Amino acid sequence: MDKKVKRFKLYNLHEKNNCVDYIKQLSHSNEPYEVIIRPYNKKNQRSIDQNNRYWHIIREAANEIGYTTNELHSVMCVQILGTNTVTNLDGEAVEVAIQTSGLNVEQFAEYMERVEATLIEAGFYNPASMTKGEF
Repeated sequence: MDKKVKRFKLYNLHEKNNCVDYIKQLSHSNEPYEVIIRPYNKKNQRSIDQNNRYWHIIREAANEIGYTTNELHSVMCVQILGTNTVTNLDGEAVEVAIQTSGLNVEQFAEYMERVEATLIEAGFYNPASMTKGEF
């Protein structure tokens, strides 16, 4: 059985049945799984296209700069979104990057525009190299 995360949006009976069928297939495995059911709030989720485009931009620029995609993502989060102060397990205050996962569609679109502009200005990304099929 594939170990990747599987998500279902249960818009109709057909989608609900697909989900149930998938869960039934898992019963043949001895591995534990976690199932979370919650109302879907589309307006607060960035789209798959947005996400794919963002990671394409980050991947292209990271390859140019010499960072990993995760390193450049972290750098962009700090540079554009800033940081929060949290207390680590030793009781010390540390700064951590504000993450993109808390951004809604509009906020993520604005963040992405700022990332792209920052990388273009620094000479590490060329949007002309991007075609729809790549992301």
